[in-house]
Amino acid sequence: MKNAKLIAKFAKDYTVLSEVGSKDADKIIPPYEWIEQMETELAAGAWKVIGEARESGTVGIF
Repeated sequence: MKNAKLIAKFAKDYTVLSEVGSKDADKIIPPYEWIEQMETELAAGAWKVIGEARESGTVGIF
């Protein structure tokens, strides 16, 4: 995963916050993919991973 490589690179010198998900209402991400992406980014060195959301509450985790 491209993000994981970038996270690993920057986590050596910085505190990395990451975000997974999409604001695109047409892109449906099943829960297991959210979990896989979050676990991958945490394992790569992210300090915290944020779940993408939209102000309308129609996309993301709420």
